[in-house]
Amino acid sequence: MALIPTAIHQFCPSCDVGDGITNGALLTRKILQSLGFRSEIFSGEVPADLQDIIRNYRDYRSQPDQVLLVHHSMGTTTWDWVGQQDAVKILVYHNITPAEFFPEGSHMRQFAELGRKQLADGAARFVGAIGDSAYNSAELIDCRYAPVVTIPLLVDLEKNLTAPWDADTVWRHQQTFNLLFVGRIIENKQQHELIELFSHFKRMYRLPAKLMLVGGVNSIDYENRLRACIAEHRLHNDVELPGKVSSEQLYGYYRAADVFVCLSEHEGFGMPLIEAMCFDTPVVALDTSNVSHTLGASGILFTEKRLPEMAACLKLLAEHREFRRRVIRSQRRNLQRFTFETLRGQLVNFLSQLDIAVPSPRSNASSPRDSAATAPMQYQIEGPFDSSYSLALVNRELALALHQAGQTVALHSTEGPGDFPPDPDFLNAHPDVAALWRNRQNPWPPKTVIRNLYPPRVNDMRGLTRILGIYGWEEST
Repeated sequence: MALIPTAIHQFCPSCDVGDGITNGALLTRKILQSLGFRSEIFSGEVPADLQDIIRNYRDYRSQPDQVLLVHHSMGTTTWDWVGQQDAVKILVYHNITPAEFFPEGSHMRQFAELGRKQLADGAARFVGAIGDSAYNSAELIDCRYAPVVTIPLLVDLEKNLTAPWDADTVWRHQQTFNLLFVGRIIENKQQHELIELFSHFKRMYRLPAKLMLVGGVNSIDYENRLRACIAEHRLHNDVELPGKVSSEQLYGYYRAADVFVCLSEHEGFGMPLIEAMCFDTPVVALDTSNVSHTLGASGILFTEKRLPEMAACLKLLAEHREFRRRVIRSQRRNLQRFTFETLRGQLVNFLSQLDIAVPSPRSNASSPRDSAATAPMQYQIEGPFDSSYSLALVNRELALALHQAGQTVALHSTEGPGDFPPDPDFLNAHPDVAALWRNRQNPWPPKTVIRNLYPPRVNDMRGLTRILGIYGWEEST
Protein backbone atom coordinates (compact mmCIF):
# COMPACT_ATOMS: atom_id res chain seq x y z
CA MET A 1 0.00 0.00 0.00
CA ALA A 2 1.39 3.39 -0.98
CA LEU A 3 2.55 5.77 1.72
CA ILE A 4 0.59 9.03 1.70
CA PRO A 5 3.09 11.35 3.43
CA THR A 6 1.96 14.24 5.59
CA ALA A 7 5.21 16.04 4.68
CA ILE A 8 8.50 15.59 2.86
CA HIS A 9 11.23 17.43 4.73
CA GLN A 10 14.99 17.68 4.19
CA PHE A 11 18.03 17.50 6.47
CA CYS A 12 21.43 19.05 5.65
CA PRO A 13 24.24 18.58 8.21
CA SER A 14 25.33 22.16 7.50
CA CYS A 15 24.29 24.96 5.19
CA ASP A 16 25.61 28.29 3.99
CA VAL A 17 24.74 31.15 1.65
CA GLY A 18 25.87 30.28 -1.87
CA ASP A 19 26.74 26.69 -0.92
CA GLY A 20 25.91 24.17 -3.66
CA ILE A 21 24.17 21.64 -1.39
CA THR A 22 22.15 24.40 0.27
CA ASN A 23 21.06 25.72 -3.13
CA GLY A 24 20.09 22.19 -4.13
CA ALA A 25 17.99 21.78 -0.99
CA LEU A 26 16.21 25.09 -1.67
CA LEU A 27 15.45 23.98 -5.24
CA THR A 28 14.18 20.61 -3.98
CA ARG A 29 11.89 22.33 -1.49
CA LYS A 30 10.53 24.51 -4.30
CA ILE A 31 9.76 21.37 -6.32
CA LEU A 32 8.14 19.56 -3.38
CA GLN A 33 5.99 22.55 -2.50
CA SER A 34 4.88 22.83 -6.14
CA LEU A 35 3.61 19.24 -5.78
CA GLY A 36 1.53 20.17 -2.75
CA PHE A 37 3.76 18.75 0.01
CA ARG A 38 4.56 20.48 3.27
CA SER A 39 8.31 20.81 3.10
CA GLU A 40 10.93 22.42 5.31
CA ILE A 41 14.72 22.25 5.53
CA PHE A 42 16.48 21.41 8.80
CA SER A 43 20.21 21.74 9.45
CA GLY A 44 22.80 21.32 12.17
CA GLU A 45 24.47 24.64 11.33
CA VAL A 46 22.34 27.59 10.20
CA PRO A 47 24.07 30.95 9.57
CA ALA A 48 22.25 34.13 10.51
CA ASP A 49 21.43 34.98 6.87
CA LEU A 50 19.45 31.73 6.47
CA GLN A 51 17.65 31.49 9.81
CA ASP A 52 14.39 32.78 8.32
CA ILE A 53 14.23 29.96 5.75
CA ILE A 54 16.14 27.01 7.29
CA ARG A 55 15.39 25.60 10.74
CA ASN A 56 17.65 24.05 13.37
CA TYR A 57 17.50 20.24 13.21
CA ARG A 58 16.60 20.07 16.91
CA ASP A 59 13.20 21.51 15.96
CA TYR A 60 12.47 18.53 13.70
CA ARG A 61 9.78 16.12 14.90
CA SER A 62 10.00 12.81 13.11
CA GLN A 63 6.86 10.87 12.18
CA PRO A 64 6.55 7.50 10.42
CA ASP A 65 4.14 9.03 7.87
CA GLN A 66 6.72 11.62 6.83
CA VAL A 67 9.57 11.36 4.33
CA LEU A 68 13.00 12.81 5.14
CA LEU A 69 15.52 13.54 2.38
CA VAL A 70 18.98 13.37 3.96
CA HIS A 71 21.74 15.24 2.11
CA HIS A 72 25.18 13.69 2.50
CA SER A 73 28.66 14.78 1.54
CA MET A 74 31.59 15.23 3.94
CA GLY A 75 31.45 13.44 7.31
CA THR A 76 29.01 14.67 9.94
CA THR A 77 28.63 14.33 13.71
CA THR A 78 24.82 14.09 13.22
CA TRP A 79 24.92 10.72 11.43
CA ASP A 80 23.64 8.82 14.50
CA TRP A 81 20.80 11.36 14.83
CA VAL A 82 19.77 10.57 11.26
CA GLY A 83 19.53 6.87 12.10
CA GLN A 84 17.24 7.59 15.07
CA GLN A 85 14.52 9.29 12.99
CA ASP A 86 11.28 7.36 12.36
CA ALA A 87 10.53 8.99 8.99
CA VAL A 88 10.95 7.12 5.72
CA LYS A 89 14.47 8.21 4.72
CA ILE A 90 15.95 8.79 1.25
CA LEU A 91 19.62 9.66 0.82
CA VAL A 92 20.60 12.53 -1.50
CA TYR A 93 24.30 12.14 -2.25
CA HIS A 94 26.48 15.05 -3.36
CA ASN A 95 29.88 13.35 -3.57
CA ILE A 96 32.91 13.37 -1.30
CA THR A 97 36.21 14.65 -2.64
CA PRO A 98 38.68 11.73 -2.29
CA ALA A 99 40.72 12.08 0.90
CA GLU A 100 44.04 11.82 -0.95
CA PHE A 101 43.40 15.27 -2.46
CA PHE A 102 43.84 16.79 1.03
CA PRO A 103 47.05 17.02 3.12
CA GLU A 104 47.75 14.28 5.69
CA GLY A 105 46.21 15.11 9.07
CA SER A 106 44.18 18.04 7.75
CA HIS A 107 40.65 18.83 8.91
CA MET A 108 39.31 18.33 5.35
CA ARG A 109 40.97 14.92 4.98
CA GLN A 110 39.52 13.67 8.27
CA PHE A 111 35.98 14.65 7.30
CA ALA A 112 36.37 13.20 3.81
CA GLU A 113 37.39 9.84 5.33
CA LEU A 114 34.54 9.99 7.87
CA GLY A 115 31.98 10.87 5.20
CA ARG A 116 33.00 7.94 3.03
CA LYS A 117 32.82 5.55 6.00
CA GLN A 118 29.33 6.81 6.87
CA LEU A 119 28.24 6.39 3.26
CA ALA A 120 29.57 2.83 3.11
CA ASP A 121 27.83 1.82 6.36
CA GLY A 122 24.50 3.56 5.83
CA ALA A 123 22.58 1.77 3.07
CA ALA A 124 20.26 -0.12 5.43
CA ARG A 125 18.90 3.15 6.85
CA PHE A 126 17.39 4.33 3.54
CA VAL A 127 14.59 3.09 1.28
CA GLY A 128 16.38 4.54 -1.76
CA ALA A 129 18.99 7.04 -2.84
CA ILE A 130 19.39 9.93 -5.27
CA GLY A 131 22.75 10.75 -6.80
CA ASP A 132 22.95 14.26 -8.20
CA SER A 133 25.24 12.98 -10.98
CA ALA A 134 25.93 9.70 -12.76
CA TYR A 135 29.35 9.69 -11.08
CA ASN A 136 27.76 9.89 -7.63
CA SER A 137 25.07 7.32 -8.45
CA ALA A 138 27.75 4.79 -9.43
CA GLU A 139 29.31 5.23 -5.98
CA LEU A 140 25.92 4.69 -4.31
CA ILE A 141 25.45 1.45 -6.23
CA ASP A 142 28.93 0.30 -5.19
CA CYS A 143 27.88 0.94 -1.57
CA ARG A 144 24.76 -1.24 -2.11
CA TYR A 145 22.09 1.45 -1.96
CA ALA A 146 18.93 0.49 -3.85
CA PRO A 147 17.06 1.68 -5.74
CA VAL A 148 19.33 4.46 -7.01
CA VAL A 149 18.36 7.21 -9.44
CA THR A 150 20.29 10.14 -10.89
CA ILE A 151 18.48 13.48 -10.51
CA PRO A 152 20.58 16.70 -10.63
CA LEU A 153 18.65 18.50 -7.88
CA LEU A 154 21.15 21.34 -7.79
CA VAL A 155 20.71 24.17 -10.25
CA ASP A 156 17.68 26.45 -10.16
CA LEU A 157 17.90 27.83 -13.69
CA GLU A 158 15.15 30.39 -13.14
CA LYS A 159 16.88 31.75 -10.03
CA ASN A 160 20.20 32.06 -11.88
CA LEU A 161 18.64 33.86 -14.83
CA THR A 162 16.60 36.33 -12.78
CA ALA A 163 18.77 36.93 -9.69
CA PRO A 164 20.10 40.47 -9.11
CA TRP A 165 23.72 41.06 -10.02
CA ASP A 166 26.39 43.59 -9.12
CA ALA A 167 26.55 46.06 -12.00
CA ASP A 168 29.95 47.39 -10.87
CA THR A 169 31.51 43.93 -11.31
CA VAL A 170 30.26 43.86 -14.91
CA TRP A 171 31.30 47.46 -15.58
CA ARG A 172 34.86 46.91 -14.31
CA HIS A 173 35.40 44.11 -16.84
CA GLN A 174 33.87 45.64 -19.97
CA GLN A 175 37.18 46.43 -21.66
CA THR A 176 38.82 43.00 -21.32
CA PHE A 177 38.35 39.43 -22.57
CA ASN A 178 37.58 37.57 -19.35
CA LEU A 179 38.31 33.97 -18.35
CA LEU A 180 36.44 32.76 -15.25
CA PHE A 181 36.67 29.84 -12.84
CA VAL A 182 34.47 29.49 -9.75
CA GLY A 183 35.56 27.09 -7.01
CA ARG A 184 37.27 26.82 -3.65
CA ILE A 185 40.95 27.79 -3.49
CA ILE A 186 42.25 24.29 -2.82
CA GLU A 187 44.78 22.00 -4.47
CA ASN A 188 42.42 19.69 -6.39
CA LYS A 189 40.76 22.63 -8.18
CA GLN A 190 44.09 23.24 -9.97
CA GLN A 191 43.92 27.04 -10.17
CA HIS A 192 47.71 27.11 -10.65
CA GLU A 193 47.20 25.29 -13.96
CA LEU A 194 44.66 27.95 -14.95
CA ILE A 195 47.30 30.62 -14.35
CA GLU A 196 49.72 28.67 -16.57
CA LEU A 197 47.01 28.35 -19.23
CA PHE A 198 46.29 32.08 -19.03
CA SER A 199 49.99 32.81 -19.51
CA HIS A 200 49.93 30.77 -22.75
CA PHE A 201 46.78 32.57 -23.85
CA LYS A 202 48.26 36.02 -23.18
CA ARG A 203 51.17 35.23 -25.52
CA MET A 204 48.71 34.38 -28.31
CA TYR A 205 46.02 37.01 -27.74
CA ARG A 206 47.19 40.61 -28.03
CA LEU A 207 44.13 42.41 -26.65
CA PRO A 208 43.55 43.06 -22.93
CA ALA A 209 42.46 39.97 -20.98
CA LYS A 210 41.85 38.92 -17.37
CA LEU A 211 41.66 35.67 -15.42
CA MET A 212 39.11 35.74 -12.56
CA LEU A 213 39.50 32.99 -9.92
CA VAL A 214 36.45 33.34 -7.69
CA GLY A 215 36.08 31.25 -4.52
CA GLY A 216 36.73 31.06 -0.82
CA VAL A 217 40.13 29.94 0.46
CA ASN A 218 40.29 26.42 1.92
CA SER A 219 44.09 26.18 1.79
CA ILE A 220 46.25 29.16 2.75
CA ASP A 221 49.37 27.33 1.53
CA TYR A 222 47.80 26.84 -1.88
CA GLU A 223 46.69 30.48 -2.05
CA ASN A 224 50.29 31.52 -1.39
CA ARG A 225 51.40 29.19 -4.17
CA LEU A 226 48.94 30.84 -6.56
CA ARG A 227 50.21 34.31 -5.71
CA ALA A 228 53.78 33.15 -6.31
CA CYS A 229 52.72 31.72 -9.68
CA ILE A 230 51.07 35.04 -10.61
CA ALA A 231 54.28 36.88 -9.70
CA GLU A 232 56.44 34.43 -11.65
CA HIS A 233 54.45 35.10 -14.83
CA ARG A 234 54.19 38.86 -14.16
CA LEU A 235 50.41 38.75 -14.19
CA HIS A 236 49.73 40.98 -11.15
CA ASN A 237 47.38 43.25 -13.13
CA ASP A 238 45.66 40.46 -15.06
CA VAL A 239 44.68 37.80 -12.49
CA GLU A 240 42.03 38.44 -9.82
CA LEU A 241 41.62 36.46 -6.58
CA PRO A 242 38.56 38.13 -4.99
CA GLY A 243 37.91 35.28 -2.51
CA LYS A 244 34.38 34.28 -1.60
CA VAL A 245 31.98 36.88 -2.99
CA SER A 246 28.32 37.76 -2.46
CA SER A 247 25.70 36.14 -4.69
CA GLU A 248 25.21 39.50 -6.46
CA GLN A 249 28.93 39.74 -7.19
CA LEU A 250 29.03 36.10 -8.33
CA TYR A 251 26.26 36.71 -10.86
CA GLY A 252 28.17 39.82 -11.94
CA TYR A 253 31.28 37.70 -12.61
CA TYR A 254 29.21 35.20 -14.61
CA ARG A 255 27.78 38.03 -16.73
CA ALA A 256 31.22 39.59 -17.22
CA ALA A 257 32.85 36.30 -18.27
CA ASP A 258 33.62 35.53 -21.91
CA VAL A 259 34.74 31.93 -21.27
CA PHE A 260 34.47 29.61 -18.25
CA VAL A 261 37.54 27.38 -17.86
CA CYS A 262 37.82 24.34 -15.58
CA LEU A 263 40.93 22.16 -15.07
CA SER A 264 39.76 20.70 -11.74
CA GLU A 265 40.93 17.18 -10.89
CA HIS A 266 37.65 16.29 -9.18
CA GLU A 267 34.07 17.50 -9.66
CA GLY A 268 31.26 15.41 -8.16
CA PHE A 269 28.87 17.42 -10.35
CA GLY A 270 30.40 20.74 -11.43
CA MET A 271 27.57 23.18 -10.73
CA PRO A 272 29.49 26.29 -11.89
CA LEU A 273 29.70 24.73 -15.37
CA ILE A 274 25.90 24.84 -15.61
CA GLU A 275 25.67 28.26 -13.97
CA ALA A 276 28.04 29.65 -16.61
CA MET A 277 25.93 28.12 -19.39
CA CYS A 278 22.90 30.02 -18.07
CA PHE A 279 24.63 33.23 -19.19
CA ASP A 280 25.70 31.92 -22.61
CA THR A 281 29.31 31.69 -21.45
CA PRO A 282 31.19 29.00 -23.43
CA VAL A 283 32.67 26.32 -21.19
CA VAL A 284 36.12 24.79 -21.75
CA ALA A 285 36.92 21.94 -19.36
CA LEU A 286 39.18 18.98 -18.68
CA ASP A 287 37.47 15.56 -18.77
CA THR A 288 37.75 14.42 -15.15
CA SER A 289 35.34 12.76 -12.69
CA ASN A 290 31.76 13.85 -13.59
CA VAL A 291 32.57 16.75 -15.95
CA SER A 292 31.66 14.94 -19.18
CA HIS A 293 28.25 13.94 -17.74
CA THR A 294 27.55 17.53 -16.69
CA LEU A 295 28.51 18.96 -20.07
CA GLY A 296 26.66 16.27 -22.03
CA ALA A 297 27.26 16.97 -25.71
CA SER A 298 27.94 20.64 -25.05
CA GLY A 299 30.85 22.93 -24.27
CA ILE A 300 34.42 22.01 -25.23
CA LEU A 301 35.93 19.01 -23.46
CA PHE A 302 39.65 18.18 -23.48
CA THR A 303 40.64 14.59 -22.64
CA GLU A 304 44.25 15.61 -21.92
CA LYS A 305 45.75 18.66 -20.21
CA ARG A 306 47.55 20.25 -23.16
CA LEU A 307 47.79 23.92 -22.25
CA PRO A 308 49.00 25.31 -25.63
CA GLU A 309 46.11 23.60 -27.47
CA MET A 310 43.64 24.84 -24.83
CA ALA A 311 45.01 28.38 -25.17
CA ALA A 312 44.54 28.18 -28.94
CA CYS A 313 40.91 27.12 -28.35
CA LEU A 314 40.36 30.13 -26.09
CA LYS A 315 41.78 32.40 -28.81
CA LEU A 316 39.37 30.85 -31.30
CA LEU A 317 36.43 31.58 -28.97
CA ALA A 318 37.65 35.18 -28.64
CA GLU A 319 37.97 35.83 -32.38
CA HIS A 320 35.49 33.63 -34.28
CA ARG A 321 31.83 34.42 -33.67
CA GLU A 322 30.34 31.43 -35.52
CA PHE A 323 32.47 28.96 -33.56
CA ARG A 324 31.35 30.67 -30.37
CA ARG A 325 27.69 30.54 -31.48
CA ARG A 326 27.91 26.80 -32.18
CA VAL A 327 29.22 26.17 -28.65
CA ILE A 328 26.47 28.28 -27.08
CA ARG A 329 23.77 26.52 -29.11
CA SER A 330 24.96 23.15 -27.80
CA GLN A 331 24.96 24.51 -24.23
CA ARG A 332 21.41 25.83 -24.54
CA ARG A 333 20.30 22.34 -25.56
CA ASN A 334 22.14 20.84 -22.59
CA LEU A 335 20.37 23.19 -20.15
CA GLN A 336 17.04 21.59 -21.02
CA ARG A 337 18.15 18.59 -18.93
CA PHE A 338 18.01 20.81 -15.83
CA THR A 339 14.71 22.68 -16.19
CA PHE A 340 12.29 22.76 -13.27
CA GLU A 341 9.71 20.63 -15.10
CA THR A 342 12.30 18.00 -16.06
CA LEU A 343 13.62 17.66 -12.50
CA ARG A 344 10.12 17.61 -11.04
CA GLY A 345 9.07 14.80 -13.38
CA GLN A 346 12.14 12.75 -12.45
CA LEU A 347 11.49 13.20 -8.72
CA VAL A 348 7.81 12.27 -9.08
CA ASN A 349 8.75 9.09 -10.95
CA PHE A 350 11.23 8.08 -8.25
CA LEU A 351 8.79 8.72 -5.40
CA SER A 352 6.22 6.61 -7.24
CA GLN A 353 8.81 3.83 -7.64
CA LEU A 354 9.20 3.88 -3.84
CA ASP A 355 5.40 3.66 -3.36
CA ILE A 356 5.20 7.24 -2.05
CA ALA A 357 2.02 8.91 -3.25
CA VAL A 358 2.25 12.30 -4.97
CA PRO A 359 -0.76 14.67 -5.02
CA SER A 360 -2.32 15.49 -8.35
CA PRO A 361 -0.78 18.74 -9.63
CA ARG A 362 -4.21 20.17 -10.44
CA SER A 363 -5.14 20.01 -6.74
CA ASN A 364 -2.28 22.38 -5.92
CA ALA A 365 -3.39 25.89 -6.73
CA SER A 366 -0.25 27.40 -5.24
CA SER A 367 2.16 25.78 -7.70
CA PRO A 368 4.62 28.45 -8.88
CA ARG A 369 4.79 29.47 -12.50
CA ASP A 370 7.65 27.56 -14.08
CA SER A 371 9.13 30.28 -16.26
CA ALA A 372 12.45 28.45 -16.37
CA ALA A 373 10.79 25.82 -18.58
CA THR A 374 9.59 28.50 -21.00
CA ALA A 375 11.33 28.43 -24.37
CA PRO A 376 13.41 31.50 -25.25
CA MET A 377 11.94 34.19 -27.46
CA GLN A 378 12.82 33.86 -31.13
CA TYR A 379 13.26 37.66 -31.38
CA GLN A 380 13.79 40.47 -28.91
CA ILE A 381 13.48 43.97 -30.40
CA GLU A 382 15.48 46.43 -28.28
CA GLY A 383 15.07 50.19 -28.43
CA PRO A 384 12.34 52.82 -27.97
CA PHE A 385 8.82 51.81 -29.05
CA ASP A 386 6.38 53.97 -27.04
CA SER A 387 6.17 57.20 -29.05
CA SER A 388 5.92 58.72 -32.54
CA TYR A 389 9.74 58.86 -32.76
CA SER A 390 10.89 57.23 -36.02
CA LEU A 391 12.92 54.45 -34.36
CA ALA A 392 10.04 53.73 -31.97
CA LEU A 393 7.67 53.36 -34.91
CA VAL A 394 10.04 50.98 -36.73
CA ASN A 395 10.65 48.88 -33.61
CA ARG A 396 7.04 48.31 -32.63
CA GLU A 397 5.83 47.72 -36.20
CA LEU A 398 8.62 45.21 -36.80
CA ALA A 399 7.74 43.43 -33.54
CA LEU A 400 4.03 43.33 -34.42
CA ALA A 401 4.77 42.07 -37.93
CA LEU A 402 6.98 39.25 -36.63
CA HIS A 403 4.32 38.36 -34.06
CA GLN A 404 1.63 38.27 -36.73
CA ALA A 405 3.89 35.98 -38.77
CA GLY A 406 3.80 33.44 -35.93
CA GLN A 407 7.14 34.24 -34.25
CA THR A 408 7.64 34.63 -30.50
CA VAL A 409 8.67 38.25 -29.91
CA ALA A 410 9.58 40.45 -26.96
CA LEU A 411 9.98 44.25 -26.85
CA HIS A 412 12.64 45.73 -24.57
CA SER A 413 12.58 49.45 -23.80
CA THR A 414 16.07 50.95 -24.05
CA GLU A 415 18.04 53.75 -25.70
CA GLY A 416 21.70 54.60 -26.21
CA PRO A 417 22.26 55.77 -22.59
CA GLY A 418 20.46 52.74 -21.10
CA ASP A 419 17.11 51.13 -20.23
CA PHE A 420 14.02 53.18 -19.35
CA PRO A 421 10.39 52.33 -18.45
CA PRO A 422 7.94 52.76 -21.36
CA ASP A 423 5.13 55.29 -21.12
CA PRO A 424 2.27 53.60 -19.14
CA ASP A 425 -0.38 55.63 -21.01
CA PHE A 426 1.00 54.31 -24.31
CA LEU A 427 0.90 50.73 -22.99
CA ASN A 428 -2.70 51.15 -21.82
CA ALA A 429 -3.70 52.50 -25.24
CA HIS A 430 -1.88 49.71 -27.15
CA PRO A 431 -2.52 46.35 -25.42
CA ASP A 432 -1.00 44.39 -28.33
CA VAL A 433 2.31 46.23 -27.89
CA ALA A 434 2.06 45.94 -24.07
CA ALA A 435 1.74 42.15 -24.40
CA LEU A 436 5.00 42.00 -26.39
CA TRP A 437 6.70 44.23 -23.81
CA ARG A 438 5.65 41.84 -21.00
CA ASN A 439 7.30 38.98 -22.92
CA ARG A 440 10.70 40.45 -22.03
CA GLN A 441 10.19 38.92 -18.56
CA ASN A 442 11.04 35.51 -20.04
CA PRO A 443 14.32 34.69 -18.24
CA TRP A 444 15.92 32.81 -21.13
CA PRO A 445 18.19 34.88 -23.40
CA PRO A 446 16.45 35.30 -26.77
CA LYS A 447 17.68 33.54 -29.88
CA THR A 448 17.97 36.77 -31.88
CA VAL A 449 18.35 40.35 -30.63
CA ILE A 450 17.59 43.22 -32.99
CA ARG A 451 18.77 46.47 -31.42
CA ASN A 452 17.59 49.70 -33.05
CA LEU A 453 18.53 52.71 -30.93
CA TYR A 454 20.67 55.82 -30.90
CA PRO A 455 23.45 56.23 -30.13
CA PRO A 456 24.36 52.55 -30.75
CA ARG A 457 25.14 50.41 -27.69
CA VAL A 458 26.38 46.84 -28.12
CA ASN A 459 28.14 45.75 -24.92
CA ASP A 460 25.21 43.99 -23.25
CA MET A 461 23.42 42.21 -26.11
CA ARG A 462 22.49 38.69 -24.92
CA GLY A 463 21.08 37.08 -28.06
CA LEU A 464 22.72 34.18 -29.85
CA THR A 465 22.43 36.17 -33.08
CA ARG A 466 22.79 39.97 -32.75
CA ILE A 467 21.67 42.56 -35.28
CA LEU A 468 22.36 46.27 -34.82
CA GLY A 469 20.94 49.44 -36.26
CA ILE A 470 18.45 48.78 -39.04
CA TYR A 471 17.69 52.51 -39.04
CA GLY A 472 14.41 53.46 -40.64
CA TRP A 473 15.49 57.00 -41.54
CA GLU A 474 15.22 58.83 -44.86
CA GLU A 475 19.02 59.18 -45.05
CA SER A 476 19.67 55.50 -44.33
CA THR A 477 19.76 54.43 -47.99
